[in-house]
Amino acid sequence: MRSHAIPYRIWLFARNGYKVKLPDRDTDLHVDGFQRSGNTFASLILRKIYREKRIVTNLHAVAALRQAQKFSVPTIALIRNPEQAILSSLVRRVDGEKESLSTALSFDLHGYRDYYSYVLQQQDSLEFVVFERMIKDPLHLVTAASRAFGEPVPADATIADAARFALEALDSDKREGGDRNLYSEYKEKQKHKYIAILDQDMLDECREIYQKIVALAGA
Repeated sequence: MRSHAIPYRIWLFARNGYKVKLPDRDTDLHVDGFQRSGNTFASLILRKIYREKRIVTNLHAVAALRQAQKFSVPTIALIRNPEQAILSSLVRRVDGEKESLSTALSFDLHGYRDYYSYVLQQQDSLEFVVFERMIKDPLHLVTAASRAFGEPVPADATIADAARFALEALDSDKREGGDRNLYSEYKEKQKHKYIAILDQDMLDECREIYQKIVALAGA
């Protein structure tokens, strides 16, 4: 369903009630990863720096990666430690969107594994950015974007300003009740509750994929 453009568009419209914009010939950069992997943070930074570029993100689907490849769109794959990404997604889907735990568990574990299995297959055509490194040093992200654009890396002050802008935007979302993208004690408590019910064999499979991509990213 999430692996090919037409079924993905139909599924997303049926689920959320809006049409999705996938990468196309007018897209300058596709930046994406599994949900809860710094997608919004990355897009805020890059759109602040590269204001004239058309950047497509926050789709979390192999279908979007395929479309980017179809139109030769430079692509950055974001990746986060699977335990944290999956648990964070579970908290949002079960507590925020009120999905059943069993549905969310299956969706997230299989989703992470399948998404990054495809990413590994396409490794020669992608840039990789690791969440844990990006949030400590946004230069990791911006350097990857600069390579994708074939442009010099912007000045440190420009990157720092964009990172402040992104954090302020996320903090504003949290204060207004969004609470989607920043740390909270409640979310951490819920993660501890859910960790015991994760399929450990599949989680180990996801960890192995994560380590391979981290090695490719040089992080």
